[in-house]
Amino acid sequence: MPRTADELIDEEAFARDERLPFWADLWPASKALSRWLIDQPRLAGRVIELGCGMGLPSLVLHALGANITATDYEPDALACVQDNVKLNLLKEMPMRTLDWRDAMEDAEPFDLALGADLMYEQRNAIALADLLPRIIAPGGRFIVADPGRRWLPQFQLLMRERQWTITELTTIVEPGTGAHAKPSDVRIIECSPQAASSKR
Repeated sequence: MPRTADELIDEEAFARDERLPFWADLWPASKALSRWLIDQPRLAGRVIELGCGMGLPSLVLHALGANITATDYEPDALACVQDNVKLNLLKEMPMRTLDWRDAMEDAEPFDLALGADLMYEQRNAIALADLLPRIIAPGGRFIVADPGRRWLPQFQLLMRERQWTITELTTIVEPGTGAHAKPSDVRIIECSPQAASSKR
């Protein structure tokens, strides 16, 4: 991990697109999602992590043999994930930069998309709701770990308007990352197109 995210702040990037190095912290939701994934049956098919940041869920699934692609808006985040792939002596893992506002028309659909703590800005919730129907294969699903971000309800509303089913799977209590941080109640939520969920 970087020593501190503050050292990575780029004033020009912030002025251009309000970009801050959120990726450089290992957030409780990322740890909770990783713990949940370890307890699940081995995942088949193509998997993508959206907004991977430090990429812990991607690294976990990659080590377990899943066909996972790590994605993030920030190239520096993916460079850090690549360093951790090497440090953990893992084979090469697919990665790509991804702006959720892009169509991503060059990729085959994914059977599962994952994300941790993605709803911290309204524009994220809106862009994600537009992206998911374009990248999820028929019968696929999206799993998000959320620590109670304010824009999660709007994201859920947008997905229901797109005829997706929302199911809360469990809640994991994860310790805070700071010295005096309170524990986080991280909700693990599944979203799937209704036509697909009716067949499961």
